[in-house]
Amino acid sequence: MNRELNEALKKYTEDIYLFAYDEEFNLIGETVVEGLDFMPTGGFTKGNKLYMKWVVDENPAFIEYTLNF
Repeated sequence: MNRELNEALKKYTEDIYLFAYDEEFNLIGETVVEGLDFMPTGGFTKGNKLYMKWVVDENPAFIEYTLNF
């Protein structure tokens, strides 16, 4: 994640990237994640999919992203 402070607005802007590696840690794919307004944490990947838990108010959810590299 690249972070830059906008002095006029006193807000940070950031670019979020997603990287995929094989079993030997060779880079097999990368992409910029558009429209994401939070830092993803607590997820896992399996079979070209990224799974994350998410809670909105008191409603739990499970988010599934498909990775097309």
